[in-house]
Amino acid sequence: MHGALTTLVAASAAAASVRTRTPSKTWRTLRLYHINPLRFDADDIADKDLGDAAGDAFFDISSITNYYACAPGSRRAPGVVCANAETTGPDIGVTEVEVEVEGAFGPYGTCNICGDDGRSPLNHSQTCTPGMYVCNCENGKFPPTTLPCTTQMGRENTSLFLGKEGIGGFCNGRSSSVAACAA
Repeated sequence: MHGALTTLVAASAAAASVRTRTPSKTWRTLRLYHINPLRFDADDIADKDLGDAAGDAFFDISSITNYYACAPGSRRAPGVVCANAETTGPDIGVTEVEVEVEGAFGPYGTCNICGDDGRSPLNHSQTCTPGMYVCNCENGKFPPTTLPCTTQMGRENTSLFLGKEGIGGFCNGRSSSVAACAA
């Protein structure tokens, strides 16, 4: 599972302030990881994608496989970011955080660093501040439907999203020419 914490700081701070008043609520402690340029404050996890150990490893590996998916002449699968400022450049590191969360998860937010052109890497019609994070929230199904981002912590089940009903369907007869399907 690679979960996006679209606005976790606001959500967890509000929830933490009521924790003592609502002891019957179910709280979970999550240890999460995030790869990004070290110029970003490690404590500021709002609008950043984080994952558990397996989810972050998946993201790190996909950053390598995207090299092939983005090669000239390849047909790019939806959601592949070919120029990801989170994973390339000087001073890249992995941040580990432990957070306490309560309640239901909200829409998954794919959060990336805004391009130098002031456009979201995933939604080129969305303008943003170059060098800062921008999120695109979705329903976690394939093809994804854009949803408004909320203050809840979002979560994506990558097994479902990438399986045969998701992006993996491109490798199952829908379009085997997508570079992500190459063996």
